[in-house]
Amino acid sequence: MLKRVAITVSATSIFLTGCGAEDQLAFDSRATDIQSCVTGDWTEESTIAGDFTTNGTISFSDDGYVQVEYVKYNSYFQEVYDNVEGNLYKIFFPSSPTEFVYEPYTAHVTVYAWKTQNDVLLLSDPLQSSLVSGDTEDGTLNDARSELEPQSWDIDSLVFRGYNVHCDDNFTSEILASYQRYKENYVLISEDPLVYLNDYREYQAGGEELSMHRLTTLELEANGSFTISAEITYPDNPSGNFSGSSSGVYQYDADQIVLTYPRCASCSEQRLYDRGTILSESAIFMERK
Repeated sequence: MLKRVAITVSATSIFLTGCGAEDQLAFDSRATDIQSCVTGDWTEESTIAGDFTTNGTISFSDDGYVQVEYVKYNSYFQEVYDNVEGNLYKIFFPSSPTEFVYEPYTAHVTVYAWKTQNDVLLLSDPLQSSLVSGDTEDGTLNDARSELEPQSWDIDSLVFRGYNVHCDDNFTSEILASYQRYKENYVLISEDPLVYLNDYREYQAGGEELSMHRLTTLELEANGSFTISAEITYPDNPSGNFSGSSSGVYQYDADQIVLTYPRCASCSEQRLYDRGTILSESAIFMERK
């Protein structure tokens, strides 16, 4: 499933990634219309073997909803063990024993709302979720879907948050896991020198009024040094605004850029996966289905 090609973003990036990264995942040119590009069906992948992904379908519909659905196969022996363990627990906390019924599949469907502000993709908190077990994969998934109908959620009361993403004909940068367990993503905005931007925003109910805006810029110099600058603004509370910067050195390690701070003994290194047009803390990405 993985498309692995040599990075060809620019002569500068070829030079920088030439040491030990000849065969890594590289995104294509970034779409100018992020909303149209993201609309459709995706699956999560990872360049790390065994990394946790949903292993299902993530569908961005043009009516403003994201539906994440996957089906898990349940081992018979694991189900028996869990049932026995649960009934033993009830010896100490008395209640009626649970009758064992083996259902080999469990389907999980979750719905979010989504929208874009320029190239920033915003997601709401989960609107609704269903978890259903059954005998067949397709039947169980259909049952989980049916529990969500009708789709009549009030998105005007929802809080939205998100950041700028990469999207092309084949891939997007990781969206859901980064949203739930925030990961930094830096989109390439300049090639000489290399400059990447993370544009993170939080909006109040309805997704129109900005409540927090954080711009983080990462600049990589050809001499191996970097500068990272951050500016945080709160439109309703300007006294909380913040800006600052720090610097250090970087090097490439396979498909990652490693940022270190020699003058800060307590600062840990930061590793970012290099996808050519984006740097990400997450090894997970999305591939068009």
